[in-house]
Amino acid sequence: MTKIKSNKIIKNRTNYYKQVFVLFELLYAMKDREVIFMSKRNNKFCIRGLVILSIDYLQDMFKRYHINEKDYNIYVSLAKYKYIPTFNLDLTKRSLETREWFHKHARNNIKEYDMLLDFDVKDKKEFNKVVEETYLMTQFLNLSKVKYNLIPSGSGFQIKIPSECFDMKKEFANNEFNTKIYQITKTIKERFKLKHLCMIGIGAYNKIKKCEYSLVDDSVVFPLKYNNLQNRFDYKLLKSDLILKNFLFVRNDLKFHNNFTDEENKKNLMRFLKKYMLI
Repeated sequence: MTKIKSNKIIKNRTNYYKQVFVLFELLYAMKDREVIFMSKRNNKFCIRGLVILSIDYLQDMFKRYHINEKDYNIYVSLAKYKYIPTFNLDLTKRSLETREWFHKHARNNIKEYDMLLDFDVKDKKEFNKVVEETYLMTQFLNLSKVKYNLIPSGSGFQIKIPSECFDMKKEFANNEFNTKIYQITKTIKERFKLKHLCMIGIGAYNKIKKCEYSLVDDSVVFPLKYNNLQNRFDYKLLKSDLILKNFLFVRNDLKFHNNFTDEENKKNLMRFLKKYMLI
C-alpha cells in the first residue's frame, strides 16, 4: 500500500472525512452496495466486499485501514445487493472469503444494477477532449430526458444511468443484462464517436465506480451540473477545502430528470436508445 507523502493532503483528508455531513453523504451513496477501498497507484492493494450500514462502522473502517494516510480511493458497486455477508476484517483471510462469495453467490443476490458511461484518459493532453465528449453525451441524454448523474472520477468523468430506467427483474432472470449493457455501451461509443469512453469491465456484474463525495487524494468526487463542462473544466475547484467552504453545506445530489416515475424513466431511456438506433 502506498502511503501519502504530502502532510497537507493528509490534513485535508482528515478534516474532510471527519465532517458528519460528509459521512452521511457517503453512507447514502453506499446504501445496499458493495464498498471497496482501492489504492490509487496500485489496484492490487484492494479491500473488497465491505458493507457499510452505519456512520460508526464507516468511521471504524476508516480508522482500521488508515484511509487518511494511505492513497485509498473509495468505490461502490454498480449493483445493489439484497445481501452481502460480513467478511473477516483480517486482510490475510478476507480475500479467500470474498473470492468464494463473488464466485458462487454474489450474482444471485443482485436486486438492481446501474449503467455506467466511464470517460477516462491516460494522456493529460487529451483531458479537454474527455470534457467535450462527456458534455456531448449529457446533451444527448438531456434531449430524451434520460435520468442520470455526473461525477468526476479523478482523471475523467462518470455518467450513471440508474437501475430504475431498466426492467431489472426480467433482464436478470434471463441472464441477458450483462450482454445488453455491453452491447449498448459499445454502440454508444461507435455511434457518437466517443474515443475516451472506456469499455473495460462494462456489463460485468461486479463492475464498480467511484463513490460520490469520496476523495481522490484530496479532490472530492462531487456531483456536477452538466453545464460545468461547457467551458474549460479545472479539477482544482474540487479540492476538499474549497468544497467544504463553498458547496457541501448545500446538498448537491444532482440527478438530472429526477421528476419522472420509474415507468416514465424506462420509456425515456427506451426512446433514447431507439432514436439513436442503439438497440
